[in-house]
Amino acid sequence: MLSQSRLFLLSRSLPFCTSSVSSRTMSWYIFNKLRDTSTIAPKTTPKSQERKVRKPKLSANSANRPKWDTKNWLIECKRPQFNLPKDIPGTVGGGTELASHAWFNRHANGDFFTIHPSEKPVEIQNTVSETFDDMKYSSDLISAVKNLSFHHPTLIQWKSAIPILEGKNTVIAAETGCGKTLAYLLPIMQQLIDWKTFYPEKLNTPLVLVLAPNRELVHQIYDVASQLAKTLPLTPVMLTGGRTKRLIMNPNFEPMDILIATPSVVSKLAATKVLDLSNILHVVLDEADTLMDDSFNWYIKKFLRKINIHFQSQRRHGSAPVGAQLTMVSATMPQDIGPILADFLDEDSFEIVTTPGLHKLMPQIKQTFLRMGKIHKPEELLKNVKHLKAQKSPTLIFSNKTATSRFVTLFLKEHNIEAPCFCAKMPAELRYETFSMFQSGETQFLSVTDIASRGLDTLKANVILNYDFPLFMADYLHRCGRVGRIGSQGSARVINFVNGPVEIKLVQAIEKSIRSQEPLPDVNGNIIRLLQEYSESQSEREFNMEIKQLASV
Repeated sequence: MLSQSRLFLLSRSLPFCTSSVSSRTMSWYIFNKLRDTSTIAPKTTPKSQERKVRKPKLSANSANRPKWDTKNWLIECKRPQFNLPKDIPGTVGGGTELASHAWFNRHANGDFFTIHPSEKPVEIQNTVSETFDDMKYSSDLISAVKNLSFHHPTLIQWKSAIPILEGKNTVIAAETGCGKTLAYLLPIMQQLIDWKTFYPEKLNTPLVLVLAPNRELVHQIYDVASQLAKTLPLTPVMLTGGRTKRLIMNPNFEPMDILIATPSVVSKLAATKVLDLSNILHVVLDEADTLMDDSFNWYIKKFLRKINIHFQSQRRHGSAPVGAQLTMVSATMPQDIGPILADFLDEDSFEIVTTPGLHKLMPQIKQTFLRMGKIHKPEELLKNVKHLKAQKSPTLIFSNKTATSRFVTLFLKEHNIEAPCFCAKMPAELRYETFSMFQSGETQFLSVTDIASRGLDTLKANVILNYDFPLFMADYLHRCGRVGRIGSQGSARVINFVNGPVEIKLVQAIEKSIRSQEPLPDVNGNIIRLLQEYSESQSEREFNMEIKQLASV
């Protein structure tokens, strides 16, 4: 023991000590703090007193589940009890337990799951065994296709050729990126080669009219058509808005066999007699689900009433065709064909051509769903963009609104990352220039709205980042279709930020579809009509009650 004098000296050297501190307290401090502890054994706890770690409770179906290799997961989750193997779909959790079942609760922030690419290649992405030489195309047209380095048709190109050549009204419905543009352009060009001798050349009088909902898709279709027509006696022409007044006041008169345009500019030029549509023999509605939306409905009805579309256009060898035919092309099956076209066309006249991948997620794309709060989205965006920048992965960042898209551009610019904005409210020339910068590799990131999700052939893009998760299933399919397309290089990936209750409900439908191996539900592109029907059928109070009930599950 220390002497009283030494204890007194130590107490004077300690800053917290006062005269009121007892010698017993000082002795405890000296014994525990100033002693040499190098020779003292560590304190041990008997096994009977050890705190037992509570193991996570597994479901009855997953308790006896064998351990698979993590490389073979189809769905890989943060909570491994919800993982789903590739070779045994629908077994984990009885096919009904979802990794996102508790995402309505705000405490689920930070949860995530990933849908990995399928090991088996999808049938619709593979070319068929037959070549273009086996199809009913002329030698000149086959040579033009081979000049584009295409030797085998895809499944949709093979199946759609026969009904179009026979003069049937055709609906081509297949997933994005499978070659639908060539699926209708090739048989139409073969028809034009056969028809040219029966129709003397007239200026501004096309034989085929191809309508697309936006300028970018018009440019894309025209590029394909002009490359095919280089060695053929056909003249494709492109018309877009932005200079319609100039065309009306000072029109250009030129020969045209195929007119590729937006509905608005054709309507104005036809009304002022700049265009003559009297010889139209074939009408194509590309992205028909968008063109059949209420925003284009009036234009489309006005066109089709003026054109003599038959139940089936009569095609006889050595004679001019009798009647016109209609071809509708879409990545989602239009569900409103009957009511919209009932005034002038029978719904039974359509020959529907589909593929096994219709209304299904593209299995070659890795898709990650991240549950997060709205306040965390900018932070997660920056983290993911920096990672993608290091990997040099060209990325499209989708937002639901133009204001959000512009915010993403400014936010990333503050962190020295260029992501130009690409939205509908931009001038057409600036929008085209911005998209060309991305296609050429001048910029790695592009902040876009859903105008970039329809029909654009973005072979450069490898990653889709949904900063705002879409509110409709059709929009999600179209966004995913910007990557993993035929001819694109590199692995395709989709990253989704999930926040609101409507978004969570859509994610749950996607996850359930994957687990049950069924097509996606409620795939409809008519957004305006859906909004109107929803507002009429449910009040805001009923909607909030529904969300509360889902959150309590």
